[in-house]
Amino acid sequence: MEDPLKRESISFSTTWIQVESGVELRLLCWRPKREEQRPVLFVAGWVSALQGWLDLIGDLAKTRAVFYLETREKSSARIDRKALTRQDFSISRIADDLIVAAGSLPVDTKRIVLMGSSLGATAILEAMKQGRLQPHSAFLIGPNARFRFPWWGSFVVYLPVAAFHPTQILIRWYLRTFRVDVKREPEQMQRYDETIKQAEPLRLKLSAQAVRRYEVWPGLASIERPVAVAYAHSDSLHGAEEMNRLGKALPKAVMVPCPSNRFMHSAKLTPKLDEWLAE
Repeated sequence: MEDPLKRESISFSTTWIQVESGVELRLLCWRPKREEQRPVLFVAGWVSALQGWLDLIGDLAKTRAVFYLETREKSSARIDRKALTRQDFSISRIADDLIVAAGSLPVDTKRIVLMGSSLGATAILEAMKQGRLQPHSAFLIGPNARFRFPWWGSFVVYLPVAAFHPTQILIRWYLRTFRVDVKREPEQMQRYDETIKQAEPLRLKLSAQAVRRYEVWPGLASIERPVAVAYAHSDSLHGAEEMNRLGKALPKAVMVPCPSNRFMHSAKLTPKLDEWLAE
């Protein structure tokens, strides 16, 4: 894979991490010549595309090592199994993957700042419960407390894989109409469009089944590491009210309000991270 950043001052490499028998995840790594800040392990959202995070990653990588883990529902994952089940894509399974991946990095886990968005942020919280994963801290961007489906979603996620492409149209219409402010944040809808187009149908179907009844609340009080929760009131997909409830449930949480979803995907978020770490 070619470096999508292509910056002479930042080295780039890729590797594969075996998280369990028959499952390997791709890890992308950027390291500047001078690492002045704590390393970051970044876990993006549900079938999220790398392109939507390059502006933020490029800025983060100027002063720190950035490790970008592509979770198992993404098409890049190497899964050598014929009989996949929805439990293979549950939040708890992705959290287990994250624990293995963090332990394989060439840096001390206790120095790492975990960063994640949406499902990736939720998996980070799940991994940190009961002290199973103890990074320096975690900076979360719009974590999902639960995964909200429309009434017809319960039917759609059990359709045959062959029905995936027609269903794309329905999913994109739903997001555009009810979950994304297309006028204010067209970039957010564009990211979701690209994400859905690049999704691997079977993995998307099984992961949707796996997360449909998940809720993050049990065990949050056991997370003892500092956590920042970045959110935007305009981001109706993740819900500001649930973000505030999440902040109250975490023992060492700080809420980081942001003006928009676009802001949280951009280099403008880096100063928010650095200010929080400095405090």
